[in-house]
Amino acid sequence: MQDHNQFGNPVSIEILSIQTEHLSGFVRYVINFI
Repeated sequence: MQDHNQFGNPVSIEILSIQTEHLSGFVRYVINFI
């Protein structure tokens, strides 16, 4: 379970925040499409 330590990496957090931005943008696109 050493992968658990990756969550403490700033790089992993940065990637996670980027994925969250893409997800929120996709949600906005879907809402506008409806």
